[in-house]
Amino acid sequence: METELFKWLDKYSIDIEEIDNQHNTLLSIMNHLYTAFMKKRVSEEIDEILQRLHDYAKYHFNTEEKYFKKFGYEKASEHKKLHDTFLEKIADMKTDIEILDTSVIYRIMSFLRNWLTNHIQIEDKKYVECFKKHGVE
Repeated sequence: METELFKWLDKYSIDIEEIDNQHNTLLSIMNHLYTAFMKKRVSEEIDEILQRLHDYAKYHFNTEEKYFKKFGYEKASEHKKLHDTFLEKIADMKTDIEILDTSVIYRIMSFLRNWLTNHIQIEDKKYVECFKKHGVE
């Protein structure tokens, strides 16, 4: 059973099933990191967890960006920059873990929780009207 760092709350839903499901998968990966940390397995699992997070985030971002392009979303390039920055940060974390101590893990988990919460609640909600106008439910 996974220990949850981050619980899904209704306020995080953007009311688009495909995107909400992907956000839930990202949360699951973050919770896997937290579980590994709490069970003192993080040193064995962090590389794989960060790689999964990077790969799934890229998949998720591609989903959003596909819709941006298809619908001509006006803030697409601004939003894509946020995605690129996130992926770069994950890549940086992979190098940070060479010195794997508690403070590094706390920084990683805090960054992930704050980034995803803010990204969903602020940035992703900006495109909802555009997506719904084009029939994405």
